[in-house]
Amino acid sequence: MIARFPSFLLVPSAVLLTTRAAMAGDKDGGGGTAGAGIPPLTSTRVASGLVRPIYATFAPGDPTRLFIIEKQGRIRVLKIDQNPPVLLGTSFLDIDSQIAGGTTTSSEQGLLGLAFHPNYQSNRVFFVYYTA
Repeated sequence: MIARFPSFLLVPSAVLLTTRAAMAGDKDGGGGTAGAGIPPLTSTRVASGLVRPIYATFAPGDPTRLFIIEKQGRIRVLKIDQNPPVLLGTSFLDIDSQIAGGTTTSSEQGLLGLAFHPNYQSNRVFFVYYTA
């Protein structure tokens, strides 16, 4: 079981888990120095099949699901209490029909943000930021 991820890096169609907080110097000359004794940054793909993911977050009190925003208007759920993590087939939210933009790489429009109410576990309130 994966209890918690230190941080996430979202790239087109994938979510990568980063396991180190900083990059170390590269002895081969391919990178800068971040400080002596700092291990290199590593990553592991934990999900694929996403379309333009831009943000990932947890809901308060729910460390088993990672909510991932797809810019065109969907919020997907990655179950991280399973090994390997499972991307659910059904969207948590799909407002694609209400979103302006978000489907092209040159647009800054779309589903842009997600925030959960601090008492989400009891009231199920969450907020989204999008262009319409």
